[in-house]
Amino acid sequence: MSIENGVPSDGPGEGFEEGSPQASEKRRRRIVLWTSLGLVAAVVIALIVFWGVRNTSGSEGLPTPTATASASPSPTPSATATPTPTPLDPDSIALPDECDEAFSPAYFELLLSYGLPLNDPTVAESPITKSVSVERLRAVLPHLRCTWGAASETGILSAVNIVTEAERNAAIAALGADGYTCADELGGTHCTIEFLDDTGEFAAAGESHYLRGNGWISSYWTQIDFSGYTEDIIGTLWA
Repeated sequence: MSIENGVPSDGPGEGFEEGSPQASEKRRRRIVLWTSLGLVAAVVIALIVFWGVRNTSGSEGLPTPTATASASPSPTPSATATPTPTPLDPDSIALPDECDEAFSPAYFELLLSYGLPLNDPTVAESPITKSVSVERLRAVLPHLRCTWGAASETGILSAVNIVTEAERNAAIAALGADGYTCADELGGTHCTIEFLDDTGEFAAAGESHYLRGNGWISSYWTQIDFSGYTEDIIGTLWA
């Protein structure tokens, strides 16, 4: 070993002779040290690359959350009860407001052609029937009065009445008790009576009473063709 100015020289052996065991050991340690440092550096670089790639791929792979509208519950319609239609009674009628509503147009024109006044005031208080007991029942009921002719020997007195079942039965019983002939006709009860002329051979006047459901058609006629009168009202109101 050489000493210059009291400082060890930087020769290859750093104080050891080249080729000596000490110098070889020193080189081996250096090789091991640098190899270890290289491995550590490689591991660090690999970790850095690994985490970088993972973070990149992880951020790319995760779906970007999107705002979604929360579905509001649709209101459930409440069940409503469907009203059951009330079946119409085929035997019931509505009371007409005017006389022309009680007849078919053709028959109403026929009555007008007779030249007799409709609802003349001279017969406004005349009873529809000669039966006192029957007229007493009829006069207090809701009705539409239709008369043809003035106070004379020719004309028709009639009315459409609304009755209850009890009133209908009472009227039929009163008609039968007073000598009217009652029979089941045209879906209801038809009671009639005729008054003969002085010869006793021809009907000079008569009455017709038709009762069905809530309706009562009552008529008195004298010296006129009464045929089809009651039947036309039935066909119109119970159509």
